[in-house]
Amino acid sequence: MRNPRTWLGLGTLALSLVACGGATATPGSGGTGGTAPGGGTNATPQSYVVRGQAVDATGKPLSDVKITLDNTIYYNAAITGRTAADGRYDLRVQQGSWRAYAQITRAYHGRNYTMYLHPDNSDSFAGIDGAVRNFTWKLTGAQAEPLTGTYGATVVGFWGDHNSDYSTVVLYFEPNGPLIDGSTTEPFAARLGSDGARVNEIADIPLGRYRIAGFHVVQGQDPVPLLIRKRNTGEYAQTLDGLFDPEHPTCGKLCLQVEVVFP
Repeated sequence: MRNPRTWLGLGTLALSLVACGGATATPGSGGTGGTAPGGGTNATPQSYVVRGQAVDATGKPLSDVKITLDNTIYYNAAITGRTAADGRYDLRVQQGSWRAYAQITRAYHGRNYTMYLHPDNSDSFAGIDGAVRNFTWKLTGAQAEPLTGTYGATVVGFWGDHNSDYSTVVLYFEPNGPLIDGSTTEPFAARLGSDGARVNEIADIPLGRYRIAGFHVVQGQDPVPLLIRKRNTGEYAQTLDGLFDPEHPTCGKLCLQVEVVFP
């Protein structure tokens, strides 16, 4: 059997660190996981007007982003619009208290994904005061309040042979092409339940298509390759070409469930 540290030809350092109990590469370590460059408009707020701009992590304007101005008091009293080719929008509001949201929908490998954009200011505002709200498309990081969770995707792992010790499972992710926003990220490894995620999850992964491999990792021992598949789907194999579900029936948005077993 080939050395599991070089089994994929990549990830030697990441897997070695995991095996020794050290740090690993994190899902947000590449692509758009860092701080996004500044973007948007610095226009002066105008009474009963909300304006701004939507950009990607490089500052490129984003067209056709849905802008929603939600009344914080009255249910189902929202005003919506779309950004133009330059990423800008200009909407009029009425009296009351409002909060602005932005959502982008993009096709990726034959599926449509809808994601929230990150606001430069998530505070509510009075209609009479108006507001400027700019948005950036981030693939990782905590969502701005009042939203919860992260902008990234989630992998949920399961043992196919009823072994319940999820902490010994490390998944290795090798990007298979650009991420959904056209950026790139480096390969990374992460342990189920790491970085505050639930016991059998890896959270806040930049949305993309990955070649995924599983390893059984115990401190002080060589990683042992596992077989992997999409949960309850097809045959187990050495790797899985994983694409996240836009909406999974049990684990929610941007989620992929995988299953591992010993060979």
